[in-house]
Amino acid sequence: VIVLVGDPDVIHARKKEVTMDELVRQTDAYRSLARSLGSKAIIIDAGAELESVVKAAVDVVEGALMARAEKRGK
Repeated sequence: VIVLVGDPDVIHARKKEVTMDELVRQTDAYRSLARSLGSKAIIIDAGAELESVVKAAVDVVEGALMARAEKRGK
């Protein structure tokens, strides 16, 4: 599971329809979800440069696919 999180202040600047309190609540909830999933979840800072966020997500997916293939003996 890839969990994208960001700074609530930055998100609020773009998404005014959600209150700051709600953004903080949601961000905390996503981080909590990731912690509860343990190694099945990866948190990526969505506030980073777009290319960096995409690369991090692609790396996670590629790594998971390679691990799955190795597990199957391929």
